[in-house]
Amino acid sequence: MEWQAAIDTYRSLRAGIAAIGLVLGFGLGLLVLTTGGGIPPSISATFYGPMQGVFVACLVAVGLALFAVKGRPGAENTLLDVAGVLIPVVAFVPTPTIDPTCPVPGAECVPERFHASVTIGFGAYLATAAVALVFVGVRLLRAGAAAQSDTRRGFLVLLVVWIAAFLFRQFGDGLFLQFAHYATAIPFFVILVIVVFINALRSPDEPGVRREVEDGYRKLYSVTATGMALGVVVGVVTFLRTGRQNAQATTDSVRVPVIFWVEAWLLLLFVVYWVIQTVELWYRTAPREPDGQTVAPI
Repeated sequence: MEWQAAIDTYRSLRAGIAAIGLVLGFGLGLLVLTTGGGIPPSISATFYGPMQGVFVACLVAVGLALFAVKGRPGAENTLLDVAGVLIPVVAFVPTPTIDPTCPVPGAECVPERFHASVTIGFGAYLATAAVALVFVGVRLLRAGAAAQSDTRRGFLVLLVVWIAAFLFRQFGDGLFLQFAHYATAIPFFVILVIVVFINALRSPDEPGVRREVEDGYRKLYSVTATGMALGVVVGVVTFLRTGRQNAQATTDSVRVPVIFWVEAWLLLLFVVYWVIQTVELWYRTAPREPDGQTVAPI
């Protein structure tokens, strides 16, 4: 009975992550179809419109889910934890946008009317993360030598991320508001690319599963990871060439929201990956290691 409850929980968790991506995708469709404003310059830019609630809720929910779901012990599990910690920051610190209140006319900024929202949202999140770190730290101290080395390493990585975020907020001045959004969004997707590649390389042969089925999963993971990597590269190159976080290619009559389509592509592959994970691991909790280990450290 307990085993079945654990399996059902993991099924719901993985399927739920994919469902969160669908909520965001359907929200984007409704935004375009019902508001008459056309395609936004980026998904992140929907923070400033009627889809703000959906955008923030989805990113916070997926962050909690990624932190809760367990990957393979070691790098994969720690990377999922870090990704889960990063993505809510993308929700709490909006992407800069062109606004009449920006100090430099025509330049992008986080409008001043949202500064208090960033202070409250990010501050509450950082404080909650500190409480969680203290809790885990106390557990590790009580466990002593019995604590798994992967757990200790994961804790130290998350502690470093927290310290970096705290220092960036406290001493980054205007840089935090200007760059925190994509300074967390880009690493989030880079981490996901690595996680998907790990699954492509380390997906083991399951007892009772045909070899061609396992090979099929590996190929799906490889294609998904490659597609994600290309999307990240296009997004980063576009930003470096234009200097804008919501870059658009324009002609006399056509406006192409490049970053929107990059983010939409990454969102699609994010959903695809978690659908594959849900199907492949339908009868498992954590992914199985080649040596048979299944229990993740955190």
